[in-house]
Formats: sequence, C-alpha cells, structure tokens
Amino acid sequence: MHAGDEHLSYEIDAGILENTTNALRELSFPVYSSFGNHDYFPNNQFPPKNNLLYNDTWDRWDEWVGDITQGDNFRKGR
Repeated sequence: MHAGDEHLSYEIDAGILENTTNALRELSFPVYSSFGNHDYFPNNQFPPKNNLLYNDTWDRWDEWVGDITQGDNFRKGR
C-alpha cells in the first residue's frame, strides 16, 4: 500500500499479502513475484536478503513454485 509509515506496520503488509495471495489462488494463472519499495515496512528499507517478507511469501507460495530447492534463492530475493 502506498501510504506513509505512520499508517503501516508489518502486520498490515502481511495482511495485504495474504489477501492478494488468496485472490490470485482463486484465479489460477501463473504468478511471478516482484516486490517494490512500498511492499516492506518501513518503506524504502527493503533488506537485500532473508527478510520477513521473503520468508512469509515463500511460506505462502512454495506450492506454486513447485520446486522446494528454490526456497533458498527465493529467500535471497533471486
């Protein structure tokens, strides 16, 4: 969500990720991850690897990826 940090938290971001994931699952088409500077809290401070967002997203999307060996790459943002 594009809002100031005072209106956001990781929990809000995680809720948005969950809602988006659920909507995409219902549509059943290919999904590619791409994170932007407002997808992490606080804004514009996205860690380069092994952060909470990458880990939570992998936990939700590992079945879509279908290759468990890609988990380490995903968590590194590759």
